[in-house]
Amino acid sequence: MVDQRYNYLYETDLPTYDARVDGIEKKMASLRKEHKKIIGMVYQQRAQMKQAGKGKLGLAVEIINRSSNPKLHESIAKDLKKKGYHIVRTTVAKKRLKTSHVYYQKGFDKQAVKLGHALPKNQTVLKKADLAFDVDLRLVLGEDLK
Repeated sequence: MVDQRYNYLYETDLPTYDARVDGIEKKMASLRKEHKKIIGMVYQQRAQMKQAGKGKLGLAVEIINRSSNPKLHESIAKDLKKKGYHIVRTTVAKKRLKTSHVYYQKGFDKQAVKLGHALPKNQTVLKKADLAFDVDLRLVLGEDLK
């Protein structure tokens, strides 16, 4: 009795299950292909922006303000734009930091040092692999610059 019921369920549910799995696999393959295409377009657009001279230096900079001065990032961004940097975005963080840091993507170490010299005082320059794809350098402003 149990074997007959099991065979019945197996025979009736298996084709439905297989069809659902096939449908999901096709959808995932389609999504992977679309994702790859979009990522390619993003990188192509980024390269075109650099070629078009988005800034004299062609560097994309993100500024994070972790100082107690809520407007510091605005004045630093304005100064850096005048010096030819392209400011991707600015953010204010609640957590404070004593000293300022410059983080860079692989291959941008010299530009990171140059950015550090473009600012008053000394900044720690560190390599950071997980910066956003649209950022070459990240400037984190600390209390030393307020």
